[in-house]
Amino acid sequence: MAGWEALSSRFGKKPWKELLQPAIEYAREGYAASPIIAHSWNLLADKLRRFPTTRESFLFEGQAPRVGQIVDFIQSQGGPLSLSDLREYRPEWVDPISTDYRGYRVCELPPNGQGIAALQMLNLLEGFDLRSMKHNGADYLHLLIEAKKLAFADLYAYVADPSRASVPVEGLLSKDYAAKRRGRIDPRRAATRVEPGLPVAGDTIYLTVADAEGNMVSFINSLFHGFGSGVVAAKTGIVL
Repeated sequence: MAGWEALSSRFGKKPWKELLQPAIEYAREGYAASPIIAHSWNLLADKLRRFPTTRESFLFEGQAPRVGQIVDFIQSQGGPLSLSDLREYRPEWVDPISTDYRGYRVCELPPNGQGIAALQMLNLLEGFDLRSMKHNGADYLHLLIEAKKLAFADLYAYVADPSRASVPVEGLLSKDYAAKRRGRIDPRRAATRVEPGLPVAGDTIYLTVADAEGNMVSFINSLFHGFGSGVVAAKTGIVL
């Protein structure tokens, strides 16, 4: 933060109070937890419980926030759905998403639909010679089932309403991503636990800006690991 202030004082044109106003509003009013944030927060909940100041700052009644949870509102009202949500809904025309499978273009509806999982399965299976296997034989079905496990792990972790959360569609449908995930399929052993992959990198805060005069700034702010050391300076929310 001191580095930001020094840079702003030397080169900036807007007052510090104006620059920080969006962050102040988020800090005071809160914001909805996205699927990725809620998932990562929950994975690190045990780490956050170790220190009283951290527990007080980042857990709510000892638990990580759920997807879509806005702390003050949800806890006081019991749920976000209203009659106006239903009354104001209008159908949408959307562009399909697709992948190429052995020369065939296969299309599905985009999120918040779940068709992206079928496209991911095709990308995963493209790397295997299914034609050489007996149709519905043990080896054939094993590959289909394992591919489905991987695709559905991502589905549950990332697919949501794109108007309310950022869904990494391009990353999930990437052939390079499929190649990495395909390596998790053991042709001789069924997976008993399948975690979602990382179609996008999102562990470190990165900021880049440029103005009309050609001035550019690039920042990386990192605690190295989720919630850093897990220790919070009391009553500040600042993780060390």
